Amino acid sequence: MKPPYRIPSMREIFAGPKNGLRVVSTFSGCGGSCLGYRMAGYEVLWANDFNPNAVASYRANFPSTIHDQRSIRDITADDILAATGLKRGELDLFDGSPPCQSFSSLGKREAKWGKVTQYSDGKIAQRNDDLFFEYARVLEGLQPRAFVAENVSGLARGVAKGYIVEIIAALRACGYKVEVKLLDAKFLGVPQSRTRLIFVGVRNDIGLAPVFPEKLPYVYTVADACPWLAGPAKVIKGSHAFVLTQGLASKQPSSTITCNPSSGGCGLVEGAQHHPQDIGIDDVDRAEVPMSDNLLKKWRGLRIGETHAINFGLTRSSPSKPARCINAMMGQTNGVAQTTPPNLPRVFTVVEVKRLCGFPDDFVLLGSRRERWSRLGNAVVPPMAAAVGRALAEGVLLK
Repeated sequence: MKPPYRIPSMREIFAGPKNGLRVVSTFSGCGGSCLGYRMAGYEVLWANDFNPNAVASYRANFPSTIHDQRSIRDITADDILAATGLKRGELDLFDGSPPCQSFSSLGKREAKWGKVTQYSDGKIAQRNDDLFFEYARVLEGLQPRAFVAENVSGLARGVAKGYIVEIIAALRACGYKVEVKLLDAKFLGVPQSRTRLIFVGVRNDIGLAPVFPEKLPYVYTVADACPWLAGPAKVIKGSHAFVLTQGLASKQPSSTITCNPSSGGCGLVEGAQHHPQDIGIDDVDRAEVPMSDNLLKKWRGLRIGETHAINFGLTRSSPSKPARCINAMMGQTNGVAQTTPPNLPRVFTVVEVKRLCGFPDDFVLLGSRRERWSRLGNAVVPPMAAAVGRALAEGVLLK
């Protein structure tokens, strides 16, 4: 039987039991993987990212974790060991998710190799096709008992396959048994289809093989995560106006939402509840942004659960299925890649994306709406990191 979808609050997660294992995280972004490891019982000692907005959000959620904002190119294993008080070989888990713009199936892929590329928030840029090898350099110096690295599935497709062969060789040369699997977050407790390559390595002297989490026997859906999106919509006054009336489960009041793109946006019916009123959800997280008129015309011709035949980035979500993969670029309201709620002609709100990515409602994101969406679209979703962390703890690190 499928249990109800629920992500614990930040307070619950940090008050949870510890397993005695310690993790260091590179390319930590806003903290998705770190939050997942904490869910699994790990203590996050040190983290790194050089994106200022990601760092600000990370520090707001992990105030006790040591954070280094330098580029990984400027960081050595000795820096990390000195900061954490560990000796070489003592760290339990080394985590990292090198930026993926050069390998994403959404990008121009090989045209970006060897070149500086701009990040999805439009504010910083760097060459990123070589960052996996910087990760391997630090791995060799730290010699943790195990490591986990994550990247997009595009790394294993087409001409990019040459890169993955080199990456695996570099990781094995550091003294590790390495295996790579394609995991979909929808089978690990996330109400979103999000396929990622997961690299797991176990140090050779430990004598155990890398392990991966088993699939859950159920999947969560858009309606499980955001029950206010499960109700029918009906046209009201105005050419593009809709009302969504949804009786929420349990003791929550019903919600009534109006959306009128032609008049500039969506709003709440007075006295009705929209998003959960939990602490940590501010006006930017709640902001409802309509689609462009061009996309709206295409959206109105879609059935629920259907993707546009030509503009294949446009999908009208099904409430009874996981959402399609939510990427960082979808936060750009003038973009063509949009995944919408089932019955509302708008993009998902930030708080809806939090839930669809497995983040707590009270997880703090800073910056503009686009920057917050970018943080979530680029993140390792916490339940996936938690599942990988638990599998490693049970199958290797606590044996």
